[in-house]
Amino acid sequence: PNLSKLTVFGGRVWGFDEEGKIFASKYYDPTVWEYFDLSSGDSFTLETDTTGEFTALFPMADHVAFFKEDKIHRITGTKPSNFRHSVIHANGVKAGGDKTLCLKDGVLYYVGADGVYAYGGAESTRISDALGTLKFEKGAGVFYKDMYYISINDGEKSRLYGYDTAKKMWLLDSDEEFLNAFKFLGESLYINPDKEVKKIADGKNKKEDMSVTFREFKEQEGEQKGWGRIYIMARLKKGDRIKAEVDYGFGFEMQGVFTDYNKTVFEVRLKPNRGDKITLRLTASPNVVITKIMREHHVHGSVF
Repeated sequence: PNLSKLTVFGGRVWGFDEEGKIFASKYYDPTVWEYFDLSSGDSFTLETDTTGEFTALFPMADHVAFFKEDKIHRITGTKPSNFRHSVIHANGVKAGGDKTLCLKDGVLYYVGADGVYAYGGAESTRISDALGTLKFEKGAGVFYKDMYYISINDGEKSRLYGYDTAKKMWLLDSDEEFLNAFKFLGESLYINPDKEVKKIADGKNKKEDMSVTFREFKEQEGEQKGWGRIYIMARLKKGDRIKAEVDYGFGFEMQGVFTDYNKTVFEVRLKPNRGDKITLRLTASPNVVITKIMREHHVHGSVF
């Protein structure tokens, strides 16, 4: 068969073609695709009837997952007689996003049609709400320790994001672009636009400032009528800094840069009459430790 993508699972090579057919080779023989002897070693073919093209596939612990942008086809079993096919109507892999697929602790991470998703075998969950709307044209991803690094090119520029799977936190790492990324002999490697193979390492990433974008604050929800402030509790060393930016609905605006390492509380004054929702973005030196963020608001003349 003329297969678009391939993977290995359960002693067979699996793939799909442009017509939406799923194929599996003969058991432990990747060169034979039309062996039908009513035995456990038979090859396998399945015609699917869902709309859309397959975009990627990946071997999970107990099944092969075949992705479309809005569906996930699952095949479980060990031989053709007990193969079972099911379809999950969920956010799959965006076309062109197959290089972002990365598995960590049984969870598969990838870019979907409207964000970055995590798939654990039963459903997919969007994990990139803090990044806002993401436009993806091309990119790749790779894990380094607990960090999922994903390069996203929107057609104009590329940004490298890091998702800490332990802390459930996004960081904006740099403008580095991955043409491809992969693991090799325990190393996390990527290919840049100059076709150079680079290694992700602690030293490189620790030199970069870290950026975190928080979910929207609703400033005037319920009885909250007055605008308040945001207090950032943090520990700085000499030479460190924290940059605070706020999006009132028209793009991020600089609200202050804090460098006083003798202080532990930093105040962000919010502008009045700029809408009822704000988004906070903090960019900090690598050694900065942010311990708490508090928001002040006014209700009937009282400050909370």
